[in-house]
Amino acid sequence: MVRQISRRDFLRIGLVGSAAAALMPTLAGCGGGAQKSSGPIKLQYWNTARDTKIQDEAIKPRVDKWAAEHNTQVEFVAVPYADFEAKYLSAFASRDNAPDLFIGVVSFWAGAANVADPMPDALAKRLETEVVDAVKPGYKMNGKWMGLSDAGIPGFGPMLIYNPDDFAEAGLDPKKPPATMDELLEYSRKLVKRDASGNVIRSGCAMRYDGALGLGIATKFFPFLHSFGGQMFDPATGKSQGIANSAETIEAVEYVTKYTQGEKLASITLGVPEVQFGQRKASMMFREGHMAGWIPTNYPGVNFVFAPVPKARKVGMGLTGLSEWAPLVYKFGPNKAAAWELLDKVVYTAEGELIAAQHPVNQGVCCFKANWETPYMQGRKDYAVEQYALANGQGTVYMHAKTGKLADRFAQGVQESMLGKKKAKEAMDAAAADMETILKS
Repeated sequence: MVRQISRRDFLRIGLVGSAAAALMPTLAGCGGGAQKSSGPIKLQYWNTARDTKIQDEAIKPRVDKWAAEHNTQVEFVAVPYADFEAKYLSAFASRDNAPDLFIGVVSFWAGAANVADPMPDALAKRLETEVVDAVKPGYKMNGKWMGLSDAGIPGFGPMLIYNPDDFAEAGLDPKKPPATMDELLEYSRKLVKRDASGNVIRSGCAMRYDGALGLGIATKFFPFLHSFGGQMFDPATGKSQGIANSAETIEAVEYVTKYTQGEKLASITLGVPEVQFGQRKASMMFREGHMAGWIPTNYPGVNFVFAPVPKARKVGMGLTGLSEWAPLVYKFGPNKAAAWELLDKVVYTAEGELIAAQHPVNQGVCCFKANWETPYMQGRKDYAVEQYALANGQGTVYMHAKTGKLADRFAQGVQESMLGKKKAKEAMDAAAADMETILKS
């Protein structure tokens, strides 16, 4: 299922780095779960408690029906979100307490922790045919399918979201969003509001300046980074020197810093962009398609329109995988065949996805081609922009085993510039050097 917004914003894979490092040898060689008995197969399906309500509404009824027909018992376990990484790691280090299925970030659990089982060939071949190409890189590790979202994805990377009422108030055409980064800057100059002391009270375009580093600041910076032709690091090797501090990356960092420091077009005190936007304290922001459900749920009455990411040198649209969540199968569990059968027949299907994707809060963008012509997808406010991303935006999927730590350090550099603590080049040179150290550690 699509993770709720708070999960994507506050998860810090880096927080479990030291614990994971200590447990890696144990995790790679451990056995799993209780041994099979002569009775029904029993599967434990772990998820964080934060998503239990969505799981119960969208997934559990279908899973329970399948289980009843296949002499199987599936126990859903809600793991407290506050310490779920530690709970997962502890379970995988044990021979008796590991789940058969668990929902987690593909790059970490299949890469750094190495406890996720590669998908069976038959299922992988089916998904290769049935799923839209744009999502595939986010669910593969070293070229092998590991899983797939169970209720669509938040969208193909952040896109521009703007309030047409603010456009009209500022004398801008609500039907003509900015098409280039230069235009975005010009629009922001007209939309920003300041108080008598010069403090921003309505951001022209809100910037993500605080909160979770890699999964917050970095991912919301990607539209700018990729539009200017930069990358966070080489997704194949993790190499950062000359990439995290390339001329293109530094130019993108300097661009966003104009908003927070140079021209003061965006607040660095009013909160994350979606909160600013919902409170009518920002006229534009970059966020994923699941805002189609999140904004009306949390801020009813606020008018909003989706538009493609404005261009600098390249198209800034496309899946920018850093934190793709999926139900995964425990690599060393005794019931892998049954776990994969459950995912194959119930969870990783177009029918199942469509049911789960329509949860009113999250409203996932579907992965299965068959669902793109359904009334649900065609009726989404972001449908045209998501289609544009499919056709034009390649994105960059950073599926490296050390993505979490690398992304955190990269984001720290961006943040230092945006908050005026360092110049862009100084901040990104230091970030690139530290990222190389992380890569080699």
